[in-house]
Amino acid sequence: MFCLTDTLRTGTPAERQEAGRHAAAALTILEELQSEYNLPRAHYYVAAAAIAQGDASGAAAWWTRALEGARQTGNGVLEPLVSMNLGVAYSALGNPLLASDYYQRSSRVYEALGYESRAAQLLANSAALAIEYGTSPQDALRDVQNALAVLEKLNDRNFELFCRRLLARYYRYAGRRSDAERELHGAIALANERDQNDE
Repeated sequence: MFCLTDTLRTGTPAERQEAGRHAAAALTILEELQSEYNLPRAHYYVAAAAIAQGDASGAAAWWTRALEGARQTGNGVLEPLVSMNLGVAYSALGNPLLASDYYQRSSRVYEALGYESRAAQLLANSAALAIEYGTSPQDALRDVQNALAVLEKLNDRNFELFCRRLLARYYRYAGRRSDAERELHGAIALANERDQNDE
């Protein structure tokens, strides 16, 4: 049921509704079994189905329950994934400060688990919100630069370009037009070199 939820939530509106039914059925089964360790996973999937149907508020509530359950049961693999998705939900709800905080939390846990790429991606997402909404821009600049260094090392091309756009945005907001243009020109050259025409 979890796999069906994951697959169907990216489909048509009818498939997204079906995903919600599968997630709810899985939750009911695990509640009846009193499977404490797996209940947070069920909450995660109910949230994933909810946000796929445009219910960011409902998703945030379910992901909050999933995060609490993951912490209580020691599900260290689920915790950063849920925190990341809470960042997505709160970004959709128009709360960039809370979204950025959840991205930061998730990044720290992924880094501790040894997932460098995911940690750097989330650090960049957090920095993007901080740059866009003017919260701690100097810290955001440092975070983007740190994330970029990791992503370059790991050859994560899409997020490397994302970081370069973030640097350009930071410089533009800081009134450093020539630095912003330099970053954008460098990103365009990099995208062309790697046949990433859409980027």
